[in-house]
Amino acid sequence: MIHGLPAVTGMRTATVAIALEYLAWVSNRVDTACKASGDLLAQMRVVLDRFVLAGLPYDSGPDGRPRFDLVELRNFVLVADQCFDDRFWRQYVMPLGKRIILEARADGEADRCDEHSYVNAARALPPRRFRLRLTRTYDRRLLKKTQICRLRLPLPLEDSVLTDLRVQLSAPKENDIIRFTRSAGRLDVTVDRDTVSELSCGVTYEFVCDPERCCFERIINPREEALALGSAENMIRLTPAVRALAEKLVGSETDALRMVRLLWDYLHATLNLGALRHSELDPADPLMSILAVGWADCQLASAVLVGLCRSRGLAARIVGGFMLQHARPGYHYWAEIWIAGRGWTPFDTLGFAVTRPGDRSDWRDIFFGRVDYRARVECLPHLFTGLPGFQLPTAWHQNVSHIDGGIRTCLENSDNGESVFSDDLSCEVLQYDQSGEEI
Repeated sequence: MIHGLPAVTGMRTATVAIALEYLAWVSNRVDTACKASGDLLAQMRVVLDRFVLAGLPYDSGPDGRPRFDLVELRNFVLVADQCFDDRFWRQYVMPLGKRIILEARADGEADRCDEHSYVNAARALPPRRFRLRLTRTYDRRLLKKTQICRLRLPLPLEDSVLTDLRVQLSAPKENDIIRFTRSAGRLDVTVDRDTVSELSCGVTYEFVCDPERCCFERIINPREEALALGSAENMIRLTPAVRALAEKLVGSETDALRMVRLLWDYLHATLNLGALRHSELDPADPLMSILAVGWADCQLASAVLVGLCRSRGLAARIVGGFMLQHARPGYHYWAEIWIAGRGWTPFDTLGFAVTRPGDRSDWRDIFFGRVDYRARVECLPHLFTGLPGFQLPTAWHQNVSHIDGGIRTCLENSDNGESVFSDDLSCEVLQYDQSGEEI
């Protein structure tokens, strides 16, 4: 067990080479413009050896060489900082993570990553047009055993923030497609698995994103309110223990924003933002089991915040979508809470990842009540993308790596390390001249 995080039998399948590539990614020194060099991997080997000496667990593979669990490795970065005063997190992960967050607000001071850089986050963000390219590649062996199969891709939701959406499908080839349908949050492509030339889907999205153009709704939609106060939704279960904790934390406070602040401060002091396998949660009380181990990813941290808010009568929901960062595009989850006079207001715990639990740094609040450039895809529970076309394995993890001009995210079976499907993602900001032509 790593400081409250339970070990999961059979999940240590990553070779040393994979572990080094993953550490290079976690260090934030690898992005769309910079892959892991031989020198960087050699430095990561020193870090890995240091972690092993400090207690990072591993198993021996069939060849007698070490095998690691990437979830344990990701979380040990924080353990090494907080328990062994290791320099890896504070030297690389934290300052370069701040740099990535500040990309949306880049100016002449963009490369500065000290505490004073936080003031850049207070500036309003101008509208920008983005081009997002996604290619999803499937393992044919894992598709459902039927001749006709459906391949699913996420689709950004148009709203007051994201407008002028254009979608172009680039794969499969047109003569391989039996049916193509588009609905809120999803694109479905139906193909014949036995005749399709390539089992992948490619799509290009173009749109304008204006984070400052929020629609300040005065009255909440009754249907949305009912859903956002639900007591049983996937991981959000308002058990007696959850309700009691929310009551204890909020006390007699009735102002919505101050209530959220009290819950926010508690979560920042309690949770490490890392990784936790959802299969390890107690299905009877998932939120309390998250708090008990003290670890959460972005989706689980959002679920806890939403659950505590709902327990005090605040309508809240989880949303998911793409982070529109050229250096580190990716899929992410955050919360939206209904604040009277402001409407649906975003709260994202991403700032927790660049601060230590309980640290009073302003960085923990960088996304308290606001976010940067995002493309929402899901608004749970009523708008969701769903499974990508087949049943996921019981235990899985994600492995992220560099590709030319983008990021590759592989969803892998934790039992054997085999890829289930992979997403290649790139994001760019488009610029136009005065005549409206792309530069």
